[in-house]
Amino acid sequence: MAPKLECPNCGSDQNRSEVIVRRPVEKTSVVVTGHERIVCAVCGTEVGLTLHRAGELARIVMGALVRKPRRLTKEEFEYLRRRNGWKSNELAASLGVTPSTVSRWESGAAPILPTADRALRLMVVATGAVGLFDVGELGKIDDTDGAPLEVEIVLTEAGWMPSGLADRKAS
Repeated sequence: MAPKLECPNCGSDQNRSEVIVRRPVEKTSVVVTGHERIVCAVCGTEVGLTLHRAGELARIVMGALVRKPRRLTKEEFEYLRRRNGWKSNELAASLGVTPSTVSRWESGAAPILPTADRALRLMVVATGAVGLFDVGELGKIDDTDGAPLEVEIVLTEAGWMPSGLADRKAS
């Protein structure tokens, strides 16, 4: 049952839930299926979002980005920084660069240095949020390919999992 939220458009508190199909995770190309949005039953305006098992989902997304075999995009780089609660000036100090350098990387005004890409991944691994990681994978990253990671993560009864794995577990 949808919570009673007042619609900012018409003022009604009559709501219904709809399962969201293929919603992007922040500005990344990672998409999820399984969250619910709360919609006004009178006018159809979205009044809220239910984030199921958000911490678990964030760990899976961070793990997928850390293991990505290509260079991080500016959006993925920023997602990892923000999700770990690091301010850009804190990350800059950790990487030995200026805050304006981090700003240029995240805005796309300058390419992210391969060493900064790998250092950020290692910093995320060091938080313990993504589980086991083979650091040898860092040497295999294709620095010439900055294509976004495209993966769909689906909410199942067992929790969040990549759609290919969820499809296999369902059969």
